[in-house]
Amino acid sequence: MKTFVAALLVTCAGLAPAHADDLTLDAARQAMAAATAAAARLKAPGGAIAIVDAGGHLVMLERLDGSFPAGAAVSIEKARTA
Repeated sequence: MKTFVAALLVTCAGLAPAHADDLTLDAARQAMAAATAAAARLKAPGGAIAIVDAGGHLVMLERLDGSFPAGAAVSIEKARTA
């Protein structure tokens, strides 16, 4: 089964705050909306989307329908390494 795990950098979405360590919840929500829309467009068969701040700390996580059991953990680690 194919899976979709997105590690999203807010700066890549064009939603970066003035300082990279000032990620707001509103900016994270906008990035999450863009990532879930992209997953829907690509008809991704499940997975998870994690958004972390500049320090690699989790700000937001969303598990998509059909996500595999470790999808959330994998997504968080991918976001941290990105």
